[in-house]
Amino acid sequence: LNRDRKAVNGSAILLLGLAYKANSGDARQSPAIMVAQRLADLGACLRAVDPLVEPEWVPEFVEQTECTQAELERADIVVVLSDDGVIAWCGRYGGRRGARTCPSPCGASPRGS
Repeated sequence: LNRDRKAVNGSAILLLGLAYKANSGDARQSPAIMVAQRLADLGACLRAVDPLVEPEWVPEFVEQTECTQAELERADIVVVLSDDGVIAWCGRYGGRRGARTCPSPCGASPRGS
């Protein structure tokens, strides 16, 4: 977001993975939920992809969605919070809007690149 001179407030942020651990539907006490809460407190518009997490575990300030090309393009930034089958979209969709590497659809390069 900083590279594009955008504030978190009002930004569309797509979260990938909400569960406590990979390949789990358990979001209770998940660090991902705490990250989402902090982003929401800063005014972000949050959508999340995690097909294993039941809707009742998704906080009211997060809209649960599916990972599609349209969702990736709608997001100002994509944040991978749980590394599991949720991020299998990389091979199907690749990067977007100037992304230099996959799986960083927001355009950020991995550390050390």
